[in-house]
Amino acid sequence: MSHNLKRSLDAVQPTEHPTSPSQSKRQKGEYQQREEEVRNFWDELPKLWLTRSALREFDRRTVWPTAPSKPHSIGAEQNDSTQLKYFAENSGPSLEDLITYPTSEERNVLSSHFTMTTGAYDLDFVEHLKLHGVYLPDEPGVDEAPKPLNHNDILTSLGRSRSSEWAITEDDWKEFKQDNKNCGSASKVREEVVRTITAKTKLFYEIDIEFNNIKSLTDMIMRAKPDYYDGSKPSELDPSIRIELNAYIVPSKNGSGPLLLNFSFEVKGPEGNIACLYRQALHNGSLGARAVHELRAWTGVKDLDDQKAYTLAATYQPADGLLKLFSIHPGPSNNSKHLTLSSAPESRWKYHMTLLGQYSMSWTLDGFKKGVYAYHNAREWCNKVRDGLVKEANEKASNKKTYKLAREDSLGSVDELA
Repeated sequence: MSHNLKRSLDAVQPTEHPTSPSQSKRQKGEYQQREEEVRNFWDELPKLWLTRSALREFDRRTVWPTAPSKPHSIGAEQNDSTQLKYFAENSGPSLEDLITYPTSEERNVLSSHFTMTTGAYDLDFVEHLKLHGVYLPDEPGVDEAPKPLNHNDILTSLGRSRSSEWAITEDDWKEFKQDNKNCGSASKVREEVVRTITAKTKLFYEIDIEFNNIKSLTDMIMRAKPDYYDGSKPSELDPSIRIELNAYIVPSKNGSGPLLLNFSFEVKGPEGNIACLYRQALHNGSLGARAVHELRAWTGVKDLDDQKAYTLAATYQPADGLLKLFSIHPGPSNNSKHLTLSSAPESRWKYHMTLLGQYSMSWTLDGFKKGVYAYHNAREWCNKVRDGLVKEANEKASNKKTYKLAREDSLGSVDELA
């Protein structure tokens, strides 16, 4: 079925939509760019799944053809049959004057709307990520991805015991189970259930913020929007680094939000799509892995290709009460081992998502304890990673400024002697 749909889309030539004479050149360029992005998104997929997004694209290319322009003035000697023949050959008269008929610009916006909503985390989205070297765990048709070299070290950190102030009682667990049972939506899960998991947290984080500043992971236009994500405070990183790596380490245009994200948390409601949940976690985590990689590359670390993970992601779904933790790490593509992730698509690095552990939060008290402790240990581990990276980057930025000032003083002294 998917193969037939792929052939159908290939057979349909994209429609060129007319633009209003009053439309500015800038607006025309934006529409044309969006049209090209959407068209390329579908045309480059090696396999096309029969999803709602694919059907909408099929409709865009077939059901919404360009309405014909008004026919030229016809002489009195030509009768009505000539006009009927014209309309029959050109898909009928223009309908754009009808109130509910979408204009060419609206058709462009509607056709690309799927790439800006979470509803697009479907199988075609997965195919697109695979095409760009971004893989879910145990992805069918993909060679077994290597675990990060620090996999066991991360597991040790997740299993670390907590102090007595983190003691969890059976009453805490019963309250969690009751909230988990009664939640009816994703927002309720975030307000009631997740609150128990994230209690006693003092790390810098943000909730439900669209990533409208960070460079897209691929050439698509979808924007990530994690339920929760951790990062460093903007004031902690040297301003020159923030400016230079802005498109890779600053997720939102909100300048006060966390940067250098390397931990995210996604949740769903009781009826939420679990497959979509993992795809969102992969999307968020890959952006974080790239942010860390870019900062390490800027710092000039000698072991840039160390095959280690510095980014983690968590997911929770109340239907089965499972909390899952993943690592996301970059690995070089077959084309290059010494290029940063901002390089051209054919040479950029791959992203691998690896399951670290899953915890049955609603089945036993012991499982609940282990899940809560592992969650907080994961966040603290990521925070420690961030602090170390920021410290190294700031030291290099300071050394660069010191060298620049020393050089300017030296040149000034030479000029004075002259």
